Order: sequence, then C-alpha cells, then structure tokens
Amino acid sequence: MTFQILIDRFIIYLKYYFKAKTIYHIQSPLLFDFISNVFDQDQSYYAFYTIDAAYDSISNSQKTIPTDEFSNSHQQNGKSLAQFASTAASPKKISYDLFRLVEFQKAKAILEMGSCVGLSSLSMALVSNDCAVTSIEGNAFLAQESRELHQRFGVKNIKLHNQLFSQFFESRNNEKFDIILIDGDHNYQSTMNYIRHCLSALNENGIIIMDDIHWSKEMYKAWLEIQSMTEFTTSLECLRWGILFTNQNLSPQKLCYIKTIYKPWQIGLFA
Repeated sequence: MTFQILIDRFIIYLKYYFKAKTIYHIQSPLLFDFISNVFDQDQSYYAFYTIDAAYDSISNSQKTIPTDEFSNSHQQNGKSLAQFASTAASPKKISYDLFRLVEFQKAKAILEMGSCVGLSSLSMALVSNDCAVTSIEGNAFLAQESRELHQRFGVKNIKLHNQLFSQFFESRNNEKFDIILIDGDHNYQSTMNYIRHCLSALNENGIIIMDDIHWSKEMYKAWLEIQSMTEFTTSLECLRWGILFTNQNLSPQKLCYIKTIYKPWQIGLFA
C-alpha cells in the first residue's frame, strides 16, 4: 500500500466524518428503525458464538493460497489463509451487523458477490434456515475453503459458485434477491458495470450493500455516482458500507450515518 493511497483514504474518511450525523438526526421513522436495530443496539445472539468460532477457525489456519491466474491478478497468491483473512475479511463487529441487518429485513434470498473466506455468507445464513444465500467467488481455493467452513459449522443454506461475477449474471435463471452484498473487485469500472446487473436481480423493496466504499478514490467515486441513480430512493453512507434502498415508501434522500460514540455531542437535545 503506497503512501498516496493512505493519504487518499484519510481524506475520504475525513469527508465522511464531517458530514456524518448520528441517529438523532434521522427524521424518517423507517430509517430510524433500521439504524437502531442494525447499528445502534448491543443485543447479542446465540449465533454470534458460531460466528466467533468460525473466525477463530480461519485465523488458526496454516493453509496457503496457491498461485493461479485469478489469485495472481488479485494479489492473493502466496498469502496464508489467516493472513489474507486478517485484511480481506470483515471484522467480527461487521458480521454481527450483517446478521442483524438480514434479520431486520427478514430476507429470504441473498446474493453475496465475493465469498472471501466464507465468514460473511455464514453470518447471514445463520439468521434462519429459510434464508437462502447464494455466494459467488472467483478464486477456486477460497471457494473451496468457504464451502469447508460452512460444512464445518453445519450451515446448509448457502449455495456457493466458483465463478466470475460476469459469468454468474450471464447464467442466472431470473433469480431475485432481497439483499445483494457487493464485496469484490474494489475498483470503479467493475463496480459500475455490476450495479446494473444487481438492480435487475433485486426484488421489490430490496437493498444493495456496497462494502468498503471508503477504501479508495475509485470506490468512493463509484459510491457517489451510484447513490444518485434514480432507481434508489434513499442511500445510507456508513463507516464501511454504502446501503442503497429501493423502497418507494422512503422519501428521496442521501444520508450519512455515524455511531453516537464518535460524535457524542450529537445526542438528544443537543443533536
């Protein structure tokens, strides 16, 4: 990672911080309910113990990602699975939020673009056996490791495809999804290309989650353009995610949310 990338990322986070508002600034009852149930609560679930155990399982792995065309082009080859997961996989707290989000949305069909090591798909699938998760991963080794992780913890409602994203959308049989999580190919052009495919695969009132929107200038540029698309009624910019809503009951708005702990003066009467 170059010094310039670090500077770019710092500037992006700074912009986010200064415009972000706490939950006390959220006027929409629907979005207030969404945020309070997904981000602003500390309720723990029994499934979190399974998520913790899955993280421990990956962090203790001694396996190494083999070299092939895909891993080489994505700078994954030669890294241990544990080392790769420490930087590429979402932190536990994000997986907890993902679990809460899926539960709150009562999602029955989910598409994950980018399985990584299988932790996010496992976290979403643990919400309910009735929730079908489809996960796409281009790296054959990571796809197999994800399958083994799911099997190890007895999770059977995940269908994992070792395909490129473009191949999946070409072969998709008109499946529709309540939630689509985009967590792969972190660059501007790829993200812009896939968002149209995602829209065509989204159920009415479905949501799209873009991961790592503050990761780079390219990802942030993509986020700013996508949130202005007329297909989305509301966008919610968070510390890590960009969430796009299609619910017609939401008034058109672009919101930027931050936890109260990071802006404690924005509470109650002082908001």
